[in-house]
Amino acid sequence: MEKYGGTLIHKSRDLFGDIEVVDHEETRSLYFGSHIKQSSMWLDRPNVLALRYTEGMMASLLIQPNPKRILLLGLGAGSLAKFYYHHFPKCQITIVECSDKVVKVAHGYFHLPEDDRIQIVHQDAALYLYSIGQRLSETFDHICVDLFSADGPATVLYAPKFFAICRSMLTERGVLTSNLWATDKVLFDGLAKEILQQFSNNALFFTMKDYGNVIGMGLVGSLNPAQKKKLSGLSKALSLAYGFDFSDFVKEMQNNNKDWFKASNDV
Repeated sequence: MEKYGGTLIHKSRDLFGDIEVVDHEETRSLYFGSHIKQSSMWLDRPNVLALRYTEGMMASLLIQPNPKRILLLGLGAGSLAKFYYHHFPKCQITIVECSDKVVKVAHGYFHLPEDDRIQIVHQDAALYLYSIGQRLSETFDHICVDLFSADGPATVLYAPKFFAICRSMLTERGVLTSNLWATDKVLFDGLAKEILQQFSNNALFFTMKDYGNVIGMGLVGSLNPAQKKKLSGLSKALSLAYGFDFSDFVKEMQNNNKDWFKASNDV
């Protein structure tokens, strides 16, 4: 059956709506009952990030290049989980995903590994943060927030203290990255303001060229001017290491966050 310009190979339904897997010529993609592509995977390179916004989420490596504990709020097809799993063989990954069927699809159609290094918590992200998350004795080096429905950003992002609790769960050099949409300016401005407030203005936002995505980054530790100047050089090293371009992220950060780059923060 043809769907979204490709071949529909799986369709199921949970409480939130349809879950669809569609094969195109070189990729397999996940949809939630609308034309919005939630995740994609190269069929011949299942562990390589296939969407530019998922690469943008890895800009956290510019700040904390060696994460040991990762928290992913939202699974999708598991692209970010697979990236961390294969590039950081000693890291521990916790995934919070409310839909059992999304988890089954990620395992069955997108090669998400079943391994002790990957812990999956079947729970709403806000409930996790309010209950289990706040009681954790260990914190995380990277927290990635990628929570979307068929229509756009999930409403859980607007839950009280959502980003405040995320901030409290990060290590001293920890980084939060959040996939946001700028399509609705009012909603985007509200989320950006909340991230800035919870991270004491130590936050960066950069757009994904030719896409509606904006990546918001909240930093626990500050960078001094010398460290900020080194980000361009570091982006080249990361590009070689991981096979995709980080330099655009730094350029967009510099263009969109001029006050942050001018500030003389101490480490």
